[in-house]
Amino acid sequence: MNKRIPFRRLAAIALFLAVGFSHAAYQPVVVLKNPYASERIDTLGNVIWDSLVRRKTLVATLYRTGMTDSLAAEATTNDSGFCRPLFDRWPYVGSRVAPGSIERMDIALPNTYRATKTMAGFTFEPLRMERLLATGRTGETLQIVLPLSISKHDVTIGDGPFEFFFVVLADPHIAAGKKTDERRWGDFGSEGWDDADTGLSERPWPIEQVEASVAFINDSLVGRPECDARFVVVAGDVTHMSERSEFERARQVLAGLDERLFLVPLLGNHDGWPYVGIIPDPLLGSVRSVRRAGPG
Repeated sequence: MNKRIPFRRLAAIALFLAVGFSHAAYQPVVVLKNPYASERIDTLGNVIWDSLVRRKTLVATLYRTGMTDSLAAEATTNDSGFCRPLFDRWPYVGSRVAPGSIERMDIALPNTYRATKTMAGFTFEPLRMERLLATGRTGETLQIVLPLSISKHDVTIGDGPFEFFFVVLADPHIAAGKKTDERRWGDFGSEGWDDADTGLSERPWPIEQVEASVAFINDSLVGRPECDARFVVVAGDVTHMSERSEFERARQVLAGLDERLFLVPLLGNHDGWPYVGIIPDPLLGSVRSVRRAGPG
């Protein structure tokens, strides 16, 4: 004999199913950007300038409105500069993360330190952006522009009976971001590539970045019981366009390293010849071109 379920009970079951399954987990789009644009080469060999931060791990933490509990999720930005940390249910109570339940979001970047310039040099503290506005709505995008910061990654090579530390400073690109004219020529220092550094007033963003890196190495990686680096390797692309003036500025900035450190500069493709412009090419997309000393 078939048993009939009252209509009101069916309606209650349907309502429960709608509430239980209609709200998906909260997964915002978090976009990380540098405070400057830099150059990269895409998979087709085209030169692209943007400020996106790629392959960077972050930890996003949500705090529940009116409560003390929180929910953290780790994610890494992709080649497009964004990631999607996943938040499902609040701990303890097990309720869904929904609009109206979020008081704020904090984002921390592991092994990354905010560099603050002072009269005496730089100070460093773990990089954490606090009290970001997050609504909990599906498809929400949060764009974050990072301050001047230093990232440190520890790597162990081998497992022998003794150990020593050294530092790898990758791709300083001194003078990247320098002023360009209508032809996208870039020129640091005086006119041409066989030139001189004209003074400290010309300071594209990589110069301050390298100065902060030098200060961080001196403060945190030399003469400490847990880490006493012996030398620093500059892993290519010391300059951006191989101008004499850029090499002069690089030597000046890197001379700030602790005198106990031995410096090992390696040359990259940007250090081999003075290409100081980019011009379009119908077949290659874009090619670098060389400007000789003097006008024209």
